[in-house]
Amino acid sequence: KADSMQPLTSAFDEVGIPYVVTAGKGFYEAREVSDLMNLLRVLANPRDEISLAAVLRSPLVGASDETLFRLKPSGGLAGANLADGDLGDFGQELSSWREARHFVPADRLLIRAMDRSGFESRLGPRERANIEKFLTVVREAGARQSLDDLVDELERLRESDPREQD
Repeated sequence: KADSMQPLTSAFDEVGIPYVVTAGKGFYEAREVSDLMNLLRVLANPRDEISLAAVLRSPLVGASDETLFRLKPSGGLAGANLADGDLGDFGQELSSWREARHFVPADRLLIRAMDRSGFESRLGPRERANIEKFLTVVREAGARQSLDDLVDELERLRESDPREQD
């Protein structure tokens, strides 16, 4: 079971022993990659409530379940005023990233979001390497297509090769 690998991988990371996991979650299913993928989905589609909730609960924002509950008006989470609650400046920053998505590369927007939250500072070496790999994929694919097309391509990659090595 993938969960039983966690103590071993943590121990290897702690003492700096390199390793490769050949079974378990694929690259695109790794938590840190999934968090960044959800942010790309939210930037591409402001009405994607599931991805927005995932971003809000992720280390990128760190909202509590109670905050999500308070934010969700009868019209749905996508219509919520993200300036409310305990989100700091996230709602305003998300709006500026959505506007900038037309002229700022997607990998740069992800870096801004990670810098704002200190996302990488809480991660181990393997997770940081996954982020670097994901940013490279986003940079290369995003250079030749729109954000919407990039999100679609990343979804196809995730579905076609779930065992992509992290």
